[in-house]
Amino acid sequence: MSKTTADRIALLFAQLPEVKDLIERHESSEREKALTARLACLDSLELHRAMESEAKAAHQSATKALDDVRAKLQAAEKVAFAAYANWTQASGARNHVENELAKAHGEGFVKQAGYILHRSREDAAKLLSNLEANRYIHTSWGTRVERPEVLPRIAEVQEHLSAIALAAEGVAALNEARIPPGDIAEQVDALLASAKCRTLSNQDQELAA
Repeated sequence: MSKTTADRIALLFAQLPEVKDLIERHESSEREKALTARLACLDSLELHRAMESEAKAAHQSATKALDDVRAKLQAAEKVAFAAYANWTQASGARNHVENELAKAHGEGFVKQAGYILHRSREDAAKLLSNLEANRYIHTSWGTRVERPEVLPRIAEVQEHLSAIALAAEGVAALNEARIPPGDIAEQVDALLASAKCRTLSNQDQELAA
């Protein structure tokens, strides 16, 4: 069969009503499928555009809120920095006045006495610990005997510690007391003497010598 003959047969076949109807229904189905797919894509595009718009609005709102927080933070930082500067200045002024009080107005007597009593307490406590460690003699039969010569020394040191504690309370009461510097020096010396500690006046005499 020649090509021309085949083409004629195909043309005649396509002119058959059943074939025409089948072709039309196929084309209609394809158009429907194409339309359905396009509409679905358009609906999806509309949905994603709405989601994009919502997300953009949320981002803009969050960015504005962040900017507001940053602005408030910057303002708060300025206030905090100014407050810190004021605190530093006030602290320096307070420290200056404290030094002046100690050097020129007698408060140094109180601080020096406190240091002397603290050192005396440490020395006495160390001595008492050594005495307690040597309080007993261990015998060869497994017992221990109290050394009578140590007991008076222990009692003496304990009495010294009690006197130091009382003197420390008195010195603490003189802290920033509203009395003349000379009176502070006298009371401090009396308290140090009561605790059998070196007084400030004795130290001054030793330094002068």
